[in-house]
Amino acid sequence: MFYIKFDSDLNILREYNAKAILEHGCCFELSYIFEQELLEVIQKRKKYTDEILFSRPVCFKDELTFEKLNLNQYLYLINNFASRKLIQNLAQLELLRLNGEKKSIHEVLKFYHELAPEYLKLFNPDIVSLGEKKIYPFSYLCINHMVEFIVKLTVDDEKILLAGYREQGRKRYMVVGGDFIDREYDTLIPYLIKNDIENLNIESIQLKKPDINLMGDTYFGEKYTERRKKRNVEDALTKYGYSYSFLDIAPFFRKDDFNIVNFEAVFNIRDFSPLDGRKDFILGAHSGETRKELKNNHIDVVCLANNHALDYGENSFISTLHDFMEDDFVVLGGGYDQYQANKILELEYRGKKIAIFNGYWNKVNAYIDYDFYALNERAGINILNGVMLYQIKLYKKLNPDHTILCFCHWGIDFKSVHPYQERVAKRLLQVGADVIVGHGPHTIQKIEKYQEKFIIYSVGNGIFNSNGEYEKQKALPYGFLTRINILNKELQLYPIFTNNLKTFWKPRFVTEDEFIQLKTIYKEDSFITDKDELGFFFKLQL
Repeated sequence: MFYIKFDSDLNILREYNAKAILEHGCCFELSYIFEQELLEVIQKRKKYTDEILFSRPVCFKDELTFEKLNLNQYLYLINNFASRKLIQNLAQLELLRLNGEKKSIHEVLKFYHELAPEYLKLFNPDIVSLGEKKIYPFSYLCINHMVEFIVKLTVDDEKILLAGYREQGRKRYMVVGGDFIDREYDTLIPYLIKNDIENLNIESIQLKKPDINLMGDTYFGEKYTERRKKRNVEDALTKYGYSYSFLDIAPFFRKDDFNIVNFEAVFNIRDFSPLDGRKDFILGAHSGETRKELKNNHIDVVCLANNHALDYGENSFISTLHDFMEDDFVVLGGGYDQYQANKILELEYRGKKIAIFNGYWNKVNAYIDYDFYALNERAGINILNGVMLYQIKLYKKLNPDHTILCFCHWGIDFKSVHPYQERVAKRLLQVGADVIVGHGPHTIQKIEKYQEKFIIYSVGNGIFNSNGEYEKQKALPYGFLTRINILNKELQLYPIFTNNLKTFWKPRFVTEDEFIQLKTIYKEDSFITDKDELGFFFKLQL
């Protein structure tokens, strides 16, 4: 990955990994097409909107077929939706490649810098609706107003893009290139407007003991309780209060250990959610009671990178950040801006270090419809691609002996591992992560070993006081409490029974028979099974 940032006079403000491009230029195929066609218009040899370029239908994707395109439609669709196959069949492109013509980035930038605003509108990607089907463009950055325009300059696998934006009212430009997938540039570019990829936001903590404990989805269930009250159904929260659900698993969270949970809700400061009617489950929580009970159980870190952190809008999310920080919790995976949301938690014990990254997978609705992700100066949660991938790679390069753990929220409720989880997990390990602990599906999922590193796709629920759908979905009614010893690099998974309708919303450690059932599922040779004063567990060597 490389990038170059320019000021309004086209002077270079900052470059990263871009010396070769700056010195030798590049074959900017798409930019060549845009320039040739627009110059015809600018020089009055063609009409901007009237002249027909194609008399036969043109297929830009399988879903997008158009007839009698005029020039502005043609350029707009090439920038947004054109398939690689179509572009490579264009005569201009073939000629360009045969001639091996290269241009400098400054030459390309000068062309767009001088374009009138009416032409720059062609480079504002937007969603196209075909009946009830939505076709999404190559970038969302114009949709959420993070940039004024964005242009695809190349068609190679290593994409090069140009974005124009404003900073303190002044024009700025950024050229970004890389072998991007999953729209990584849609999170990279907003981050790079204010920061550089090397700006690692690290919070370092010295541990009292070598053990780090992690628990998955955690929520005392106030919104579920409200629904039960309307049906005159009593639950643990109404009958016993906030302390009840922790009772059987509380011994796991020892005072001098370092304890981390995924808090899957938000402290709502109003009853109305901007997502009412648009999002299936909206989870609000009571701030004082929640924080008190988490403190009583020695929780040190709350992770917020999940699909409920902004259920009640930005102000409730900001209020949640404030309340947790005021109560001396470490907040990971969410922040007042993108830099803070990308924070790395570095834990040290006797010279041994582990770095923890927290993020939520890239989903269209979270990005476009709900505005969940922190982008540039916008508050929100961290995303499991783009900035996080490159900062894991950089952190590992700077600290090859440190262990990197990714605490990931992803997956489909009560289902097995989604293919996208597998792709993201393997990318995280390829760039430098050493172990992945996932959560989100509300049930446990498979454990996989990849390049001698473990992927625990889902540890399921901790204390999550919904009713659950284990029997309906034929899902395993278990979760894992995770303990990592930083000195000997040992990871222990303590299974807990999490079917609330059978435990009255009080998870417990599994029985011997339940553990035997789990042993038949997790048969990996590298797993060791054992038992201690807490109960049965699986042991993995990192």
